[in-house]
Amino acid sequence: MNETSSDWLIERNKLLQNKKAIRIAANQNHGVTKLDRELSPIDPSNHIIQNNDIRGNVIGIELEKVKETQMYQNKLDNLISNLDEI
Repeated sequence: MNETSSDWLIERNKLLQNKKAIRIAANQNHGVTKLDRELSPIDPSNHIIQNNDIRGNVIGIELEKVKETQMYQNKLDNLISNLDEI
């Protein structure tokens, strides 16, 4: 069974000029492709994203099937989207 992420603290980073600066997603192989094995019924949860400089990316933050993510005092200025929630 695949385990999922929880209780991450992502803070004080400079994430500049990437395709996606931060991506948190359920049932992913390193956040890039779907897993080939049994999927977890548990979604990623309880992440905090704070005090980051997230600029010049195509997408700043992408959250897919994520629960209770909190964001505070981030500098967001990205090309297509600052935040995508799927």
